[in-house]
Amino acid sequence: MNALVFVCSDQVGPYINALSYLRDKRSVTSFTFVFVTGAMMEGPQTAYVETIITTLEDLANGTYLKRAADIDPRSRVHYKALAADVRGSPKLTETVFLEGLGEFLARRTAETNGGQPVIDVTGLPKILTAHVMLICLVGGYQVHAFELRNKVNHARPELSLYFALPAGGFDYPALTRDPAVLTSIRQLVHVRRVMWTTAALSTIGVICFASLLLVDTNNPVLAAVGLTANVIGIAGGVLQALTTRTGR
Repeated sequence: MNALVFVCSDQVGPYINALSYLRDKRSVTSFTFVFVTGAMMEGPQTAYVETIITTLEDLANGTYLKRAADIDPRSRVHYKALAADVRGSPKLTETVFLEGLGEFLARRTAETNGGQPVIDVTGLPKILTAHVMLICLVGGYQVHAFELRNKVNHARPELSLYFALPAGGFDYPALTRDPAVLTSIRQLVHVRRVMWTTAALSTIGVICFASLLLVDTNNPVLAAVGLTANVIGIAGGVLQALTTRTGR
């Protein structure tokens, strides 16, 4: 199974956690790091992936963030195997323009005979996560992120990594259940565009029903029903715009 790991942050810990979880719980052994361009913010250079791999290799040797770390032998074995999997992945990095992300996902799915890749956005900020998630929702893809239950242990950061966490120390939710992300997605909808579209459609409706009155003056009931439906449509469009603006 392949995972698409989106990269924006230059903090290595979140990627180590996501990769460790995916290999341990989802049996993922092939990883592709996706760098999105054309967005409001962009991540580090694609060479940053080498930093992630080197960090995994350091963990296998008992060091983390350039200092000695208390890592048990079992975890070291996991980190060594994970580093080998990542380094041996056939398509290690992909640079994708945001507007072409949907086509990219469809192509990657087709390459795996319809099996959807795991999509991980642990390393993305909220607003970029919302953009990616919106595109994925349209294509029917699930989006996940690794979340620590507690703050990072800055004195001993290795204790905030996946293999050192206690039971219940993290979540890996589908972000369709995350209220904060859904709020960000609603904010991406352009309210003015909604209102202009509603106004245009309503104007066309009024013209059509006015024409019906002129052509068929003997059937005012039908015209009245149509005009009423048009008014309801206007009200619905305005309500939709207001709801989008307030995020309710």
